[in-house]
Amino acid sequence: MPVDPALFGDSGWFAACPESLREALVARGQWRKYAPGERATGDVEAPQAGMFGVYQGTFDIKTPRADGELVTFHSLSRGHWIGDISILSEQNQLAVMEARVASEVLFVPAPVVLDIVTRTPAHYRDFYRLTRRNMNIAIEALIGLVASDADHKIAFRLLQLDRMNCVPGGWLDMSQNDLAEMLGLSIASVRRGLTELARANAIELGYARMRVHRAKLASWIETH
Repeated sequence: MPVDPALFGDSGWFAACPESLREALVARGQWRKYAPGERATGDVEAPQAGMFGVYQGTFDIKTPRADGELVTFHSLSRGHWIGDISILSEQNQLAVMEARVASEVLFVPAPVVLDIVTRTPAHYRDFYRLTRRNMNIAIEALIGLVASDADHKIAFRLLQLDRMNCVPGGWLDMSQNDLAEMLGLSIASVRRGLTELARANAIELGYARMRVHRAKLASWIETH
């Protein structure tokens, strides 16, 4: 039975995949649910068990600092996939996934991914497209971190997260503490920045969530 390309959202990597690859991932994958705070992966440097496609919810992506402490580098919501680069390079995983809210993923075991590309080598190109997409997300996040001040760091990251959201303009499952950790800023700096953006009607704040008004936020960035 054909798999709906919009299963993980109308845009993104899965929707752009050939039908044969979508069918193989869904037919041979496993649906898994995670409670808030529950890890989907093992420790950093553990073997990559498989690929994860986020179906619903939000996951924090945590990586180790130089001192070994895990910090949240980014977050992934519906439609985003991770794990391909470690599987295809036969290397250990680079980060861990931890559910921020109740979440569900399609887990595709590593041997299945390797079997798919062995049977159909052309699918290597599809997985490279995913790797490039994830690399672009990482580079964009790093560029935002070199903004001139805390307010602009906040604005750039929120703009990126909204663009990554499967429903642009929808609520982001993110508290002020989450954002502070992700950006390496104090909670006081983040609170001040969010208050400024809310006054400009560029964002809305809710309980442990926020919504971006993209046009107004982009305009704020241009004029400040």
